[in-house]
Amino acid sequence: LVILTGDSTMIYIPAAITASADSVTIGLYESSVITSGITLVSYNHQRNSSFTSNTILKTAPTVTTVGTLVSKSYIGGVSGNALTRQGGIASGGYKMVLKPDTQYILRFTNGSTASNTINVKMGWIESV
Repeated sequence: LVILTGDSTMIYIPAAITASADSVTIGLYESSVITSGITLVSYNHQRNSSFTSNTILKTAPTVTTVGTLVSKSYIGGVSGNALTRQGGIASGGYKMVLKPDTQYILRFTNGSTASNTINVKMGWIESV
């Protein structure tokens, strides 16, 4: 997942990350270099505001440079056959201030021998 911050400071707030199989390592990399990618739709959860976000999210990018690791998390697996067990969950509880006009990659590394579907729920606050 690529996070392209706009021209203002962004406060990244991870809400929940779930894995369908065994373990997964999550790294947040700063000053990444990417090309292409599919732009995702984001929603303004401040329903009394017509503010349009300056932050752009992309998936399936071509990564030229991963960047500098600034945060790392781990979702532990379960014992037993990875094909018959559900993975874990990592939830928020912290906030991270991201630089303006910077590309970040939220990179997931599958630690399972099975396919691992990752679901990310996140939010952010932009200074205006």
